[in-house]
Amino acid sequence: MYARCGKLELGQRVFDHMDRRDVVSWNSLISSYGVHGFGKKAIGIFEEMTYNGVEPSPISFVSVLGACSHAGLVDEGKMLFKSMRGAHGIYPSVEHYACMVDLLGRANRLEEAAKIIEDMRIEPGPKVWGSLLGSCRIHCNVELAERASIRLFDLEPTNAGNYVLLADIYAEAGMWDEVKRVKKLLETRGLQKVPGRSWIEVKRKIYSFVSVDEVNPQMEQLHALLVKLSTELKEEGYVPQTKVVLYDLKPGTVHVIGNLIFLLFIVSSVRNFDDASMLICLLSKMMRF
Repeated sequence: MYARCGKLELGQRVFDHMDRRDVVSWNSLISSYGVHGFGKKAIGIFEEMTYNGVEPSPISFVSVLGACSHAGLVDEGKMLFKSMRGAHGIYPSVEHYACMVDLLGRANRLEEAAKIIEDMRIEPGPKVWGSLLGSCRIHCNVELAERASIRLFDLEPTNAGNYVLLADIYAEAGMWDEVKRVKKLLETRGLQKVPGRSWIEVKRKIYSFVSVDEVNPQMEQLHALLVKLSTELKEEGYVPQTKVVLYDLKPGTVHVIGNLIFLLFIVSSVRNFDDASMLICLLSKMMRF
């Protein structure tokens, strides 16, 4: 609970005061540090666990490999993966392979990630191919993305997210005909992406936002503010990055990327994360957050 709220010190304190620490409590602590990017700390806790005579479980390796992935610790992750069978007699499952593909993919070692999939002794599932496709999105590798998407479309024919992710990759590569083809495929198969939604709690009241929201009672006021801020942003030199928007847009047509309305409510939830930081800095300067 504390880890989900970012209160790692409180979570650590609870762990330190436990009378008995089983593998589940160790796994929770490893995962807590891992999801927040403290990969080396997570590895240290994993090593401390084994030093204290607690045998790691398959979930222990999912947690520590995930920590390596988030922190970019490729060599450490590969060593831990190798130790599963050699030191602990644990055969890697689909979840472990997915972690390794994600680890290598994030580090732009996509061919190595693809080789791991080829050498798997078990059938790669959607998690493994999904990890590869997600990594291809990060590094805009069209060739591998097409290979992964073919398998995903076969394994999960009704998962609209896979189609959208492939379209994202085509869009970033400027392959607009392919973007249209994938969108047409979505339509012919009767699939529809569930709109992204963001929430924020202010003074014990929950506010919900979607990218196209005509129901929100504050929408007219927010749009008026958005037009004003868009003008000021241009004066500050901000130019929206449209390479990952799924339409071949002309200059000047992009006012909102993703869920900017939510950003105006003091929380950022921008679809294009590449230029979100610059946008937030400029908005903070103008609105004196």
